[in-house]
Amino acid sequence: MLEQLGIRSLRPGPSGNEQAPNHANYDEAAANPFPVLPDPLTFNDGRKVATPQAWWRQRRAEIVELFEREVYGRVPATVPSVAWTVTHSEDVTVGGRAAVARQITGHADNSAYPALNVDIALDLVLPAAAPGPVPVVIMFRPALSRVEGPALSRVEGPALSSAEGARPQQPQTVTQRHFAMANLACYPAINVPNGFLESGSPTNVTFYGRPFGEMEVIALAKAYQDAAGIHLKHPAALDT
Repeated sequence: MLEQLGIRSLRPGPSGNEQAPNHANYDEAAANPFPVLPDPLTFNDGRKVATPQAWWRQRRAEIVELFEREVYGRVPATVPSVAWTVTHSEDVTVGGRAAVARQITGHADNSAYPALNVDIALDLVLPAAAPGPVPVVIMFRPALSRVEGPALSRVEGPALSSAEGARPQQPQTVTQRHFAMANLACYPAINVPNGFLESGSPTNVTFYGRPFGEMEVIALAKAYQDAAGIHLKHPAALDT
């Protein structure tokens, strides 16, 4: 995708070497340049959110506006259209249940700049006998031409996409990840670090809350973080 967009380099991320100019920061005092954040349950005019309806209809829209203005940026009014085409479809099995896996390619309209050609490749997995609309797992992958033979291998096997060079995708592992179910059920969830494996890889613990219980979950996560202090530590490998 970067090649298709003409992006030749990216800004490097934080380095694990503390002597490097762009080293990762472990000083909590310097970690947050904006220590005072808006209260998510307070309107811009200072009123408190008192009902679920006020959240969904008013306060949530204010937060979306803040993210679009300050974080993500706005979607341009003249975004090129994308034409989606199913290039391959196959019956698969996900967690013992029948499903249909499709390889789909989206071609962005490049009539305004024909020199740039952008194709978006993705795998879409749906239950085989869904009675109506259902949550879906969409996995983006490299835009590769479909290989001869079964491009979509049995999901119970090694990978969904067997195209050479494509990273294996396994829907059953995606749907079993902690946040997937919380997101689908609209329950708030938050991850905080809780230690390291022997290999040095970090581990985390996930806290879940009731619907509209974001503040309770955040408070619980902060209490755990403050008590455990794991977020102030780093892998032993970085000490060498």
